[in-house]
Amino acid sequence: MSRLVKRSITLLVGVLLLVTGVWYSAQASGGDAGPRPWPQTSRVAADKVAIMELANRFENTFDDADLEGHLATLSDDIVFTSDVFGTYRGKDAYRAWVQPFLEGAAASGGTRHVMSNFEIRVRGNRARATSYLTIYSRSTLQVGGLVEFNDELAKVNGRWIFTRRSQVVDLPPAAAPQ
Repeated sequence: MSRLVKRSITLLVGVLLLVTGVWYSAQASGGDAGPRPWPQTSRVAADKVAIMELANRFENTFDDADLEGHLATLSDDIVFTSDVFGTYRGKDAYRAWVQPFLEGAAASGGTRHVMSNFEIRVRGNRARATSYLTIYSRSTLQVGGLVEFNDELAKVNGRWIFTRRSQVVDLPPAAAPQ
């Protein structure tokens, strides 16, 4: 095979790889946003994973009765809203509410909080996320509750934190507050 043919084949393969990469990038962005550079896609994917890990850490530290670790997932000016438990503005107000709640859960045998069904939209150093939470009793292994979270987050010094957490709690009719 001549050198010209080899170079032509190499060039053709390179062009095909480039076109395939541009097509894949367009498909990954919904097909309507045009090509997206690979580094941007990788950064957004890494941010989404970091946000899922933050949500897991929020719940795992609750299960471990690690109040300081739990609070470290929140901004100082967090707004935590619950259709069942009320609204708490600022980390100190949230701490005052969650500490006895966390201690009560630990005293009754503990819980396991399992996060799922994440939908995350990242825009630079801000993000919004929706997820589900299933709460299990460690002593009975029964489902203790279901929650939908709607979150706002900020990336501060390279680390994601919650700036707003809004929860809607699914309770059976007999357990709902009157």
